[in-house]
Amino acid sequence: MSVLLRVLGFLSDLGDQDVTFPIILGVGLALLFLGQVRNALVWLAVLGCGLLTMLVLKLDLEACGDRVGQAVYSPSGHTFAATAVYGAVVFVLTWRRGWALVAAVLVALVIGWSRVALGCHTVPEVVIGGTLGVLAVWVLAVGMRPMRVSVRAWWGLVAGVCLVMVLLHGYRSPAERIIQEVAHRDIAPWLRCSRQA
Repeated sequence: MSVLLRVLGFLSDLGDQDVTFPIILGVGLALLFLGQVRNALVWLAVLGCGLLTMLVLKLDLEACGDRVGQAVYSPSGHTFAATAVYGAVVFVLTWRRGWALVAAVLVALVIGWSRVALGCHTVPEVVIGGTLGVLAVWVLAVGMRPMRVSVRAWWGLVAGVCLVMVLLHGYRSPAERIIQEVAHRDIAPWLRCSRQA
């Protein structure tokens, strides 16, 4: 059983903010370096807006704590981030919307399953994260313009993403704890938690 937990933890950590944020910033900078200002702005705007949407959902739903009968307490940020980031990377590497969307759905299923199996989230919570992640990939694929890159730049991007994954995998961001603290301490008083069942 401990081997399964390690595998689940390994998969889950691929969606941690300590892995996905550096990939978002790194690819954005790489696009700028390649002279793709518009694509870099679309990349950063879409993924940034997606992360902001997840933050707002988490703050709102967590503010008054876990309520009886509440199926969604904290949408899965790991599932969203992994789905959006890795699906978007596939798009930038292939410029094929279909491949990127298939990759995003597969990532959502794998990371979502790991989060549910580890007891971190419910099925509806990972469905929300995965759905928003796939939507982000679709918006990004519609907004970005295909570009020609050298084989060297392509392999550099692949190597950079893999390097970030290897170096930062296993580090766990305190973001979830901070979001919970802010939601309970700063947001809950404004809401007066009148929604509590």
